[in-house]
Amino acid sequence: MKKTLRYNFLLVMMVLPLCTFAGWPIGKYRNLVVPSFNYYTAKNTFDTQGKKVNGVAGSGFDSYGFNIFFARGLSRRLDLIVSVPFVYQTNRSGGVTNNSSGATDLTAGLSYLILNNHYERFLSAQLSAIAPLYSNKNTSSALGYGSYGSEAKISFSGNIAKHFIKGAYFNTEIYYRRYFNQDGPNQYGAYVFFGYLLSKSNQVTLDAVAIKSVSDNKSFNQNITSIKDFSLIKPSLSFGHRFNRRLSMFVGGYYTVAGRNTAIGYGTNVSAIFHL
Repeated sequence: MKKTLRYNFLLVMMVLPLCTFAGWPIGKYRNLVVPSFNYYTAKNTFDTQGKKVNGVAGSGFDSYGFNIFFARGLSRRLDLIVSVPFVYQTNRSGGVTNNSSGATDLTAGLSYLILNNHYERFLSAQLSAIAPLYSNKNTSSALGYGSYGSEAKISFSGNIAKHFIKGAYFNTEIYYRRYFNQDGPNQYGAYVFFGYLLSKSNQVTLDAVAIKSVSDNKSFNQNITSIKDFSLIKPSLSFGHRFNRRLSMFVGGYYTVAGRNTAIGYGTNVSAIFHL
């Protein structure tokens, strides 16, 4: 029994960096700091029927994002979570280029561990508030919806039994996000994640996110951060390396494989995870 618990604890410590955002506990009085960089680009789009539409020559959208994620374990079950993103984006349409940059939507909330089964399975609930750190003057250069909002999330994560796949773990979550503008939007999301340990230091991960955003505002904008009524499915593949118990890094890529009234985008992300 002690050997099993020790194995499960080590597995949690190795996979914790990537899954902490959704269900894995931080630990009482422990801190997690995750700076990350994300590059996203899109030229083609999906129309309202989900069919691919090739972009006009000279049009497109590019985004360079930097995010600081901070989490602190307030107790064995309760964690404080704060995320502050910054972005520089370029929107090209009709021969006109609009650039915008700055902090976007601050997210802050609490995650509560409902169930912990010997460090094997974790069931958590999270409530967060969303606050815009900018003001939109026009939709062509908007950094987001410019609206306050809230989010409720349920996460279930843990390691997969060794007799099925040794050194593998998973995370699943569903969430509801509401922006308080008159036309919302209301967003419903689902996330599935699978990770596999290649060695004590290396791992590979595969995940997919599906989002359905609902609003009375059905319009499309080349600046995709302004689109309110859309849906998409986006898988991603990443590789992670654990340098020591304090530092891990992940690098990966993603692509929008299906959607409606949204861009067909792809990109890469790099993150460093510090346990303090």
